[in-house]
Amino acid sequence: MWEYKFIESDAVAKPGTFKTKTTEDFEAYFNALGRDGWEIIALDFSDIKTVFYGVAKRPLR
Repeated sequence: MWEYKFIESDAVAKPGTFKTKTTEDFEAYFNALGRDGWEIIALDFSDIKTVFYGVAKRPLR
């Protein structure tokens, strides 16, 4: 049995007002998901490289 989560770039925290998201910001987001047991099973980037949508799964707890 699996639990699924929809993920998107809007969920990645920005370092401050009017600042762009960095590679490190995305890594921190993905690492936090991994620590919570999530495995990304699909990821799609739009034409703009910093916008993505995806699906993650983990065993039901």
